[in-house]
Amino acid sequence: MEFDYQKEDFSTPEPYEAVLSISNPFEREVATNQLAEYAKQVGIGASGFKRMLKTYLESKKQNERMVYVDQVTEFTGQKLELDAGEWQADDFGVSRRGKFGEEIACPHPILPVERLVNIDTGVEKLKLAFCKGDRRWREVVADKKLLASNNSILELANMGIAVTSENSRALVHYISDLENLNYDLIPERKSVSRLGYIESEGFSPLCGRPDLRR
Repeated sequence: MEFDYQKEDFSTPEPYEAVLSISNPFEREVATNQLAEYAKQVGIGASGFKRMLKTYLESKKQNERMVYVDQVTEFTGQKLELDAGEWQADDFGVSRRGKFGEEIACPHPILPVERLVNIDTGVEKLKLAFCKGDRRWREVVADKKLLASNNSILELANMGIAVTSENSRALVHYISDLENLNYDLIPERKSVSRLGYIESEGFSPLCGRPDLRR
């Protein structure tokens, strides 16, 4: 795309509408990155442009009387479309409006895509799918106990998920909310702690410690 915007134009809806008017997700992402680079040249900054684009999108939804309730996940390339409740879940990350402003659960797309139930112990694990800057989806399987604690969920940082002590509490709430809101939509699979055959399931995956599947 060719741009002819001045610095002051980024205080108007015009450049943001130009991006949002593109319906194809891939082409919109390309245009967003190109315009972010252009914004840097005129003194706005790439990250500043992306923040303003997100804010403009939020204000536009509010003006159209859309609220962050009964929203759905809108991640490009997502395996499932889930009810996100009050969470705004799109390619900019996951957030919601809290009492003291925006509460960020994760700066990149992430959602639960499968529930694994160990038939020997009854222990449940959750498979999370996430993607970052390269838009390549990856998966990690984690204990439900790990995902329920603000402290233990920090272990996911070692697997590539952007969780810190600042957003761990919100991420715990987000994952819990999505699982509870979509219990019937998230597929459930039986698993064992050993390699084995389960009737109607075939050979089962091992349900051991968290692992990262690329």
